Amino acid sequence: MRPRHAEIVECNRGTGEDSFILKVSTVSIEHLKDVIDRLTPFGTTSTSLVLESLIERNLLTPRVSTGEPPANKTGAHPNAPGERQLFKRRF
Repeated sequence: MRPRHAEIVECNRGTGEDSFILKVSTVSIEHLKDVIDRLTPFGTTSTSLVLESLIERNLLTPRVSTGEPPANKTGAHPNAPGERQLFKRRF
């Protein structure tokens, strides 16, 4: 059985004019129209298309601890004052 809104990749709740921002994946404009039609019972929709992704970054996540912190370029402890901790997250 296919979920009713399988095209929804992300759903973000925000502030401002748009209460929710959805990221959907469709195979055609007709498919997009179908998704929009299925979402209109939940409220008014506004649609924007991404034409090109200019910057893609990994998101931040806590570093996995192995007991002893790794040395950084300066050789200082990574938690020493003035040192940044590195975080990374993949989806």
